[in-house]
Amino acid sequence: MRSRPARIVQWTLCAALVWTAAGAQTRRLTANIAGLLAYPSFYHARPIILVGMLAQTSDGEFRLSDEDGSVRVIPNGTAPDGLDEVRGEFWDIGRMKADDPRLAKFDLRAIFHVDPDGAWPRPGDVTAVIASAITSGPTSSPQGPAPVPIRLSC
Repeated sequence: MRSRPARIVQWTLCAALVWTAAGAQTRRLTANIAGLLAYPSFYHARPIILVGMLAQTSDGEFRLSDEDGSVRVIPNGTAPDGLDEVRGEFWDIGRMKADDPRLAKFDLRAIFHVDPDGAWPRPGDVTAVIASAITSGPTSSPQGPAPVPIRLSC
């Protein structure tokens, strides 16, 4: 049998390990388009999940829309039209600097319609979801799992 101080140290280390592992997980926010448009500073640079109708406009831009509005989506590859779940990171370009390393792989003029040498957009003016995955139809409900009907018999 171990001594009491040894057990205390063992349980303290175990608790610290569990607490550290729980904090290391990336938390994705289930968001809606109205929230993104109303609070772009809150969602900026955060991983999010959105569900809506994805469509490509005549100028080649992808937009995800619902009854509250629409937001631009920059897909990573192909993107199916229709009801889709979009996972990615929300960017407010006005909150970034022109030399931000995250912007280095994008052509700012062609994709965001921003001149890196000209006036930089104000926060909230140019926003987009940088998609990491787009799947047809929602794979999870934003409100959680559907309620299970319960039948009571007397």
